[in-house]
Amino acid sequence: MKCRYCGSKRVYRSHRQGLKEGLWLRLIHMAPYRCHDCGARYYSHVRYYSSSSRHSREQSLAEFVGLRGREYKVRQWLITIAMTLIFLAVSIIFLLRAIDI
Repeated sequence: MKCRYCGSKRVYRSHRQGLKEGLWLRLIHMAPYRCHDCGARYYSHVRYYSSSSRHSREQSLAEFVGLRGREYKVRQWLITIAMTLIFLAVSIIFLLRAIDI
């Protein structure tokens, strides 16, 4: 693969960032690439690797959607949201019971 800006052959896959690159680009079989020489970052069609490649390893859901390395933060967000919803539900139940008294 050659860089579309400078023509260099020193191009590598860049890490996916956020949901746009994690989900949308996967659906249309594209991936981010970066040039070593000019530093340009762009999207191109995914080059598939053989099953012995390091890219064939199993991925967590966070890695699949482009949140690689952020699994802990995602887990913390989910726990925080769940606890908030439980707290709100319990509060509403107590308020409704207090009104009926």
